[in-house]
Amino acid sequence: VLMTILPPTLFTDENLLGLVVGRMTNISLEHGHSDGSCIGYAWLGMFLGPRFGNYQAGFRFGKLGLDLVEKRGLDRFKARVYVHFGNVVNPWTRSFHSGCTWVRRAFETANENGDLTFAAYSRNHLITNLLATGELLGEVQREAENGLDFARKARFGLVVDIITGQLQPIRILRGVTPDFSSFNDAEFDEERFERHLDEDPRLAIATCWYWIRKLQARLFAGDYGSAVEAASKAQHLLWTSPSHVEVAEYYFYGALARAAHYDEASLEERIQHLAALASHHKQLEEWAQNCPENFDNRSALVAAEIARIEGRDLAAMHFYERAIQSARENGFVQNEGLAYEFAAGFYRTRGFDAFADAYLRQARDCYARWGADGKVRACQEITFTITREQMCSSIPRGTHAV
Repeated sequence: VLMTILPPTLFTDENLLGLVVGRMTNISLEHGHSDGSCIGYAWLGMFLGPRFGNYQAGFRFGKLGLDLVEKRGLDRFKARVYVHFGNVVNPWTRSFHSGCTWVRRAFETANENGDLTFAAYSRNHLITNLLATGELLGEVQREAENGLDFARKARFGLVVDIITGQLQPIRILRGVTPDFSSFNDAEFDEERFERHLDEDPRLAIATCWYWIRKLQARLFAGDYGSAVEAASKAQHLLWTSPSHVEVAEYYFYGALARAAHYDEASLEERIQHLAALASHHKQLEEWAQNCPENFDNRSALVAAEIARIEGRDLAAMHFYERAIQSARENGFVQNEGLAYEFAAGFYRTRGFDAFADAYLRQARDCYARWGADGKVRACQEITFTITREQMCSSIPRGTHAV
């Protein structure tokens, strides 16, 4: 019974979800293990980590659920345990990259067992994982399109909406949409899709994840005001995603958007941005302490931006370099590109144009390796504009540029 009501509680009330998971765990510990116990332990791992801050215990309980499936043959809900462990328990203490294997295995197992619901869920979880790890965007787009086709054939509207919200930022970054600052193209109407999400409260989790992806896309486009607006809309729906990777994306991209928008903001908005930045960095730092492979680069880049705003230039330089190195060592090419790009902006505003140009070239190279051709073109346009302004500023008065 508890196993059956578990998924609906995720869309209803976080406290009710916690009570159900706790009851499943207690029954299992008191009376022995069943197939449903594996799910209970996996979900408990989610709560003990991001909800209560006991990440190592969370991983151990999640691993217990996985081991009961793998070693004890309690495999009725194997696909569900795989996807939950891979993308909800694992990322807070182990590399994002290692979770991909379990998510892919979840799809294969769900297909074999006829678990159509979690076969579909595993498709959107795979895209989440691939975006977080910085996999080649052409491959990610193919996976997203295949997942969307699967969800449509299964008539699973929620997953259709989730993957649709994931696919548009990918298309923008790859440069296959008409405008780098808009999701609109021949197949997608941004305003209509947002209206569709807002009108149905059952789509709360899809709505939350859509705004997080829009935040991400607007940040890469340099539209920081729109990115902050998207972050604000996502914030009200974070209750839908207590331990999902999307929450980590919200804290990271939301912090960078606020930092980048800071100089253009009013005095009142600046105070709000600084408070939010401190809160976001505190959370990222907590995650970095438990899993530096995933979060040290993210925490360091936000720390660099805070130091930049506060005028602590040496500290900012240190944190930019740390973010770049950590992202490179752990295989997050998209975050390495962001760190180079934000560092370039820092050096440019302080008059170190040669450093800024070099860092922007490095950012462009990272984005090219990521397959983000749209972002590469945007970087080239920035370089052209800066070069032209520098040339014009060096021409003596009374003369005209050819």
